Amino acid sequence: MQLRLLLYFYYLLIIGLKFTIGIDLWNKYNKLHKKFSKMLNKQQGSELLFNINEYEYPRANETLRNIHKELWQEYYTCLRKTYNEIGSEKTMYPIALQILEGTFVKLKCQICISPIEIYISDNIEWYFNNAINNETNKLIQESDNKFISPEDRTLMIYNIKSEQAGQYWCKLKDMLSVSYYVSIDTDLKGVKTVYPLTAPNMPHAAAQMIVTEYNLNIHTTWTKWSPCSRCNVVGKKVRYGYCTISSRENLIKKNIITGNKQLQEHKRQNDQNEPTKIATQNQTINESVNKKIRMVLRVFRNKVPCKSKYLPKEVLNIPEIKHRKTEMMMRYCKIMCKQGNIFEVRDKNGNVLESANNSAGVYSMVQGMPALSPPIIRTTVYQKYNEKAILICPGISNTDTPINWKIDNKVLNPFVLKDQSAGRVFINAQMHIIFKSLKFEDTNIYSCWQKDEIMGVIKLNVTGEIELQTNYSIIMIGGMLIIIVFITVFWRAFVGRKRYTIH
Repeated sequence: MQLRLLLYFYYLLIIGLKFTIGIDLWNKYNKLHKKFSKMLNKQQGSELLFNINEYEYPRANETLRNIHKELWQEYYTCLRKTYNEIGSEKTMYPIALQILEGTFVKLKCQICISPIEIYISDNIEWYFNNAINNETNKLIQESDNKFISPEDRTLMIYNIKSEQAGQYWCKLKDMLSVSYYVSIDTDLKGVKTVYPLTAPNMPHAAAQMIVTEYNLNIHTTWTKWSPCSRCNVVGKKVRYGYCTISSRENLIKKNIITGNKQLQEHKRQNDQNEPTKIATQNQTINESVNKKIRMVLRVFRNKVPCKSKYLPKEVLNIPEIKHRKTEMMMRYCKIMCKQGNIFEVRDKNGNVLESANNSAGVYSMVQGMPALSPPIIRTTVYQKYNEKAILICPGISNTDTPINWKIDNKVLNPFVLKDQSAGRVFINAQMHIIFKSLKFEDTNIYSCWQKDEIMGVIKLNVTGEIELQTNYSIIMIGGMLIIIVFITVFWRAFVGRKRYTIH
């Protein structure tokens, strides 16, 4: 009897373990489905193959073989890239980044995970250090503007603030990734709007410069283009360029090793843009400063932002570096709106088993729970007449798409707005509405949009104020007249009175 109970318990344990393993494999397959669809040149999320048995060895199933092959190839590619970056010194060098306040930053977790360990990839955590706010080894939790991608654990921060500057790194058990040293540029007024070379009559990006005394190369590091702000009509996309310093010696050595390919490409780009300028400094070369510069550039992979606090003050005070502004390049775009996003589940014969119209808010159980849409934030602002005001979009859509402002259904064109108001009202590079001096006609309801979706609403009320100018001399004269009148009345009322005695 006891032996039967033990066997029965053993069978239940085996069934439970198989069920748990099956669920884990199915979750793993759902995560890898997007990558596998790209590999087979299929529409992402449009088809799901049901010819996979989670208990089957990959050798007998070509679908599983392709998935496993793709996973191991990505893993070995990641390892090769990591080994090349650490070099012969076996050192992981940090990355220095400069981000404009209110923009978007994306930090990739550079930890290579083998397919065997893919089940524990969700255990990757991000940490943050900020010496100014005494925040050390702080675990990053997702919030309104911080998100961690469930696929590759990439940290994404939207509408970044100045207090979020510091050191970021990800960790998986005892494995650490490279650190990111993020500095926030709060000089919003110093942002220069530029345009591509296809716009000949507009301002263009600053040219590369060379400081011969310190053997430094000053250039611009550009972010990726943002998505188009609108669809079916002409919209705009932007990218930001940050001043960057690198050593010319390392660049020359690297170009020699690679057969001067990068040097030729750099020369071709310079021929298309403005010619390279050489900045000559009249000061004597300070050997100690050069040592500091070489050390900083070596630590940060020969790429440091011009406004980095780790650079010597002598370098920061160089006019070509001190006066170089952060640039925002803008270009126009036009894309087609999505007619409908239909998710279909098919069997191995191509028959549709289930379809869900994601555009209408309908999702399949296979897709899992969709992400919640950000709430529309509404606020009311009261400002005094003839004072300065700034309207900032209160909402966030978790995307770096440019913002469009509307009054009712009318889109505010920055050029038309600035021209009609004679420069009194304009939209700056950060998509903020700036009022140099408020008028009563500015009272209105302003809405901000991203990808034709409303993000926030601001009701602006311009209030008047009556100032009473006090003239103390008039008050004193008036007070004296009142006292004289009171004394006169009192004198006439009581001085001429006769006293009567009642007997």
